[in-house]
Amino acid sequence: MLDRRGFLGAGAAFSALALTDPARAQMGNVERYGMIEIGSSGVKVNAYRFVREMIVEDEATGPSGRERFAPSRIGKGYTVNTSVITGNDKDIEETIQAAKTAVERLISAEFGVPKRNIAIVASSGVATLPAALEKLGAGVQANTGITMDSISPREEAQLAFDWVVLGHRRQQVLMIDVGSGNTKGGYYEQVGTPQQRFRDFSVPLGTKSFANAIRRSWPTDPVLARADSIFESQYLPILNEQLASAPGLLNKPRVYFSGGIFWATSLLVRPMQMASKANWVRLRADDFDTLGKMIQDGDPYGFARKTALPVAQADWLGSQLTAVAETFNADQLAAGNALCRSMARRLEFAGRSALFFASFAVDSWSSQYLVRKFRAEAA
Repeated sequence: MLDRRGFLGAGAAFSALALTDPARAQMGNVERYGMIEIGSSGVKVNAYRFVREMIVEDEATGPSGRERFAPSRIGKGYTVNTSVITGNDKDIEETIQAAKTAVERLISAEFGVPKRNIAIVASSGVATLPAALEKLGAGVQANTGITMDSISPREEAQLAFDWVVLGHRRQQVLMIDVGSGNTKGGYYEQVGTPQQRFRDFSVPLGTKSFANAIRRSWPTDPVLARADSIFESQYLPILNEQLASAPGLLNKPRVYFSGGIFWATSLLVRPMQMASKANWVRLRADDFDTLGKMIQDGDPYGFARKTALPVAQADWLGSQLTAVAETFNADQLAAGNALCRSMARRLEFAGRSALFFASFAVDSWSSQYLVRKFRAEAA
């Protein structure tokens, strides 16, 4: 298994944005890699081509991971939604079988990835459940022959940041990712020349775990009516403690978002930007309140569905709205919105100069994981 300290400390940059795949193939040793990300409620699968000879050493000031590798994706990645992992054998077995199927598909002619180049990694939301993680790791090994790795919230936040954020923006950005099982993020601070240190935060609360927590205490009450009290009593103290030691969480001028609830928010509140396929969707701090009111009024999808768009964009938006409804039930959408509104207040989004949803960041940390893994193996 890859040593995480060496893995996260290794710098890598590939300046290949303008190259086509044939041009890459002429440059040297092209390898195919597969990434299987096991999340709290789903399995994501992607495949890539990397060129070993294109490694350089200056990641801190060069292009982001996404700039380097977006053109080298093989085929179209996909996600298999699974039951939320709670620790029971049924949830774990469902996820194991999804991972097994993903390996079989990656090594097929569809993607053509050698089995030795497939990584299976449990996300930080899963890693916070030690008993489930142990069972999952054993089952994945037995069914695929591949050793599953896992990462912490800090590692996941740093990987996502390095995939998304341009080198010249590193000192300006706070990045926040809300997953199914937790919320995490961070920023870089200058500690010397040229040393930079990544400062992270995490809260053991995500879109789906928050909904479950509310429903355990209040099975029938509206989620939005109870969400604030749970956040303030159980999770705000955790966030406040981290804010005290990481002032950059409050003073970075730009905030970038990733994660399913920000994707859903952008589609429901900023449908025209999303339908234009913008890489960066500009949000406002009060967009989360706007969505909250739409949820309270019982029609969170109405504004987006009524937006006038050209036929092709309208069809695309319709498919995306269907995907949101398949990803989040009503309780989960409401809980995710409540979590965003709580974070917006405490992290003072209204005082920032720019808020953006990075629409391309859906596979950010897992993509960067492969970049770092490749760099460590090639060193």
